[in-house]
Amino acid sequence: SRNVSCLPSRKWETFTCSPVDCGRSLIVAQGNVTFGSSTTFQQTATITCSSGYTANGATQNITCQAAATWSSVSCPAVDCMALVVANAVSVAPNTRYPSVGMVTCNPGYTANGASSNISCLASGKWETFTCSPVDCGRSLTLAQGNATFGSLTTFQQTATITCSTGYTANGFT
Repeated sequence: SRNVSCLPSRKWETFTCSPVDCGRSLIVAQGNVTFGSSTTFQQTATITCSSGYTANGATQNITCQAAATWSSVSCPAVDCMALVVANAVSVAPNTRYPSVGMVTCNPGYTANGASSNISCLASGKWETFTCSPVDCGRSLTLAQGNATFGSLTTFQQTATITCSTGYTANGFT
């Protein structure tokens, strides 16, 4: 508040109240600020978060407050959530963009040549990673017998062994 005086002219001193100004010096980590034409009390600015932060670039409005400060805003990293890959053990100490997790396929499965390190992407999803069953193929050769294969020759599938006449199956190696 401020005092104004009654002047000899029988009028009060001229006084005006102006809105506080929040200024244009706001910096938001992992975001860009767009100010409107005014940065005074109750005016707004728009925050656009960088890719991989908050809602992948969605905008947020902030308002100039009575204390001449902008309302609170942040652009936290998106969360890819738990790293889960079928037929594998996966470890991701941090699930927020741009962290990296590690995947190890279970015995009998292979990563098809992909790296075992996968990244949390800006979309909030983990890179695609697949552990496929290893393929034993159809090259089982027997000296005194033959093999019959089913439609698949991958881990945990079976083949039927038939020994030639006069021979018997004597175990596995």
